[in-house]
Amino acid sequence: MRVTDRFDPPTQGEAGLDIVDYVQALVELAGGSGELTVEEIGLDSLELVTLSLALERFLAAKVGAGWLSDEMFDLRTVQYITVGTLKQVVEDIDAGRSNRQALASLYRRAAESVAERDALAMRADAVLPAGIHPTGRPAASLGQGTGAVLLTGATGFLGAYLLDALLRLTGQPIVVVARGHDVRHARRRVATALARAEGAAHVDFELDPRVEVLHGDIAAPRLGLSSLAWRGLAERVGAVIHCGAEVDYVKTYGEVRGPNVSSTREVIELSCSGAPKTLHHISSTFVFGWTPAPCMSEGDFNPGMQGLDFGYTQSKWVSEQLIVQASALGLDARIYRPAFVTASRHGHYAREDILARVLSYMIRHGVSVDAGNQLSLLPVDVCAQNIVALALLDDPGARVFHLTTDGYYTMEMACRCITDRYGYEFEYVGIASMVDHMNRFCGPDDVLFPLVAFFRSNSHKIDSMRDKRYDNRNYRAARARSTRAWPEPALADTMTWLVEFLRREHLIPPVADRRVVVGRKAMPREALAAGGLA
Repeated sequence: MRVTDRFDPPTQGEAGLDIVDYVQALVELAGGSGELTVEEIGLDSLELVTLSLALERFLAAKVGAGWLSDEMFDLRTVQYITVGTLKQVVEDIDAGRSNRQALASLYRRAAESVAERDALAMRADAVLPAGIHPTGRPAASLGQGTGAVLLTGATGFLGAYLLDALLRLTGQPIVVVARGHDVRHARRRVATALARAEGAAHVDFELDPRVEVLHGDIAAPRLGLSSLAWRGLAERVGAVIHCGAEVDYVKTYGEVRGPNVSSTREVIELSCSGAPKTLHHISSTFVFGWTPAPCMSEGDFNPGMQGLDFGYTQSKWVSEQLIVQASALGLDARIYRPAFVTASRHGHYAREDILARVLSYMIRHGVSVDAGNQLSLLPVDVCAQNIVALALLDDPGARVFHLTTDGYYTMEMACRCITDRYGYEFEYVGIASMVDHMNRFCGPDDVLFPLVAFFRSNSHKIDSMRDKRYDNRNYRAARARSTRAWPEPALADTMTWLVEFLRREHLIPPVADRRVVVGRKAMPREALAAGGLA
């Protein structure tokens, strides 16, 4: 059972959200059934963060903040608890009938159950179905064969730039699978995304004749295509670039499993059917999760599932395991792991991206972190160009590539570039202080708000990775072999393109107008610093 009615939570007053009323509203949303979990009633990310932060403030006020652990407010744990149990706990604590030991035990059991459930699902999903066997080695590399190229995720941020790069660097037909109300709508979505990637002032819905758009859904069996369309693809496609995925730091493994894991399984099956194919899989350095090891190599696949405790990282890990198994059976597959893909050289970006949210908050509040964590930023057009450039090589010298920066940069280095170029000043604090700042001053109207609980529950893990580095020697060597690869831009240029996007989208104010928002009032940075919070 899953309730899908609209949820209208109680409004916040000056004293904050009344958690008792909020939880009662959840029970009513569940139709009065206390047996449904928070996950099953289908709250969106904004509502989940609101609930998590309201619980934290309520518990801190009632039983003290010193004993609260970051893990207690992991959104996966909160979602696993039934609304009936949540209601009883809140009422007992409000009336003084419960203690912190009982509450800690409740959260611990929920966290253990979530971890066990996810691990079982991941292990099961990471096994390639029997009967999948490659049909042979491809006759030629991407760009040299006669077959078409299949691209998934073309309406996404990176995918649109991959389509642009394919059109510029190859002469082959390109087949795109895209969602929509119908094929015409799907085609318009692809055209709109491509126009943005090309920097066009307006959208021309007449796509290049080489682009064929199929109306489908990568989360569905056979990518949502008919049997006839599926068989046709298997016979005429010579290369697949699988970029389609849902990037979300709040959703659980089960919620992103379809677009991120099932799609990979379907793409592998297609790649192993009909004409021989090369599969180019766009993964992520997030397959290593919160692993604090000092160096992550391109040949490491995290076999022990270390540090994987939220849906996106879990799903990308499972997808890679499937690719590795298919490769062992003879499929010609390559894996590309970008870290943070950021604004293009023309300043095109996505408001929803994690770095856009974090950096806009930092600039508006004049606060950043002094942590040593490696920050690897690659402009999206450079990332896409180099993925296609490497895919065009007959022999790139390896099969896994970290698309990370060659140099070592941190958030402080990035922010100092912003200060030098634009004049925005920052106070530099530790990660724990930064997260505390978010907890206190990031409200529901802030673009960062949906990720506050994510940072709250993972601050210690982020801090533990301050010495972690990514080895990208395969990527550097393959770039050197290619005549089409683009060089890595200077960090100052990358930050300029990013800030120009934030300014154009009105996510940050002009330098002279910047104020720190505290509650509903604007507070100058100097006052915040004097209060010891900056």
